[in-house]
Amino acid sequence: ADLSGEYIAYGGYQFDYETKDATLPVYFISDTVNQQLQAQEKEFFDAYDLAVSSSDLRVLYNGEPIGIAMGVGAGGVEGQPVVVSTGETLVYNTIGITLENKWNGDIAELKDVTLYLPQDITLDEERNGAASLGCPFTSFGTDSKTRDNVYVLDDAVRDQLFDFYIKNHAFFGKEDRHTFQCWVAIDPDFVGDAPYVTDAYRADASYVYKVKDASKAITIVGGEP
Repeated sequence: ADLSGEYIAYGGYQFDYETKDATLPVYFISDTVNQQLQAQEKEFFDAYDLAVSSSDLRVLYNGEPIGIAMGVGAGGVEGQPVVVSTGETLVYNTIGITLENKWNGDIAELKDVTLYLPQDITLDEERNGAASLGCPFTSFGTDSKTRDNVYVLDDAVRDQLFDFYIKNHAFFGKEDRHTFQCWVAIDPDFVGDAPYVTDAYRADASYVYKVKDASKAITIVGGEP
């Protein structure tokens, strides 16, 4: 009753959500096969007549507020196939997990990020060290059905992520994405004598998403009607 003039009305909403079963198809070869291909100057996918495009080696996005992208690499170079050390040659492999902000909002609470690796593949505890802002995962044992190795967001690191990034509205930054990268250890027997092996890395994320506030200017005329 006592208002008169221009005012700004604004509001937004937030909700719980999960991005489930983000899956990256991965091809693996031994370092011996890799050396043979290099000596023959052949590309892996061409050498085995595999009709695989770059889009086939990406995580499928299903319209969630937060998308999950994954990538693999070795020696600072990203790409497939993943080369597995089976002899004297040492190959240090990595996995990158990127949370991508797809909607017009931000994370209000990051509840968990879960990573699933095939049975003979683990996060390299020696090279990664303790869970950190760069590689925030801790072991959660083995999935009883798939036998995958399961890793979850470490509780202490999750609190740090919230304190350092989300509360300051800077979790994603200007590029609307945030990436974690970890060293991966692969058992040499994973590929054995096969020319190549295919499997998959998977990830889930659960979070509270907050859509950015909308606002509107409202003019109120005071006085008696």
